[in-house]
Amino acid sequence: MRTTIVLDDQLGVRLKKKISMRKLSAFVNACLREHFEREGEEKRLDDLEKAYRRASLSLKKTNEWDRPDIEEWPEW
Repeated sequence: MRTTIVLDDQLGVRLKKKISMRKLSAFVNACLREHFEREGEEKRLDDLEKAYRRASLSLKKTNEWDRPDIEEWPEW
């Protein structure tokens, strides 16, 4: 895909010092790929945190960790 972007003048100067114009596409692709991977990782961590919170709330509601009721257990 071909596209045109407009860079801030200061960024353009720094970019020209760092890479040649022939490598610009590879550089932009690498930056975008890294950005989207980081964004995906942040979403996975957010989803995991939400799941832990839901699980924590369900444990509090069910009192799963309360002492067991042993009145009706058979006496062996």
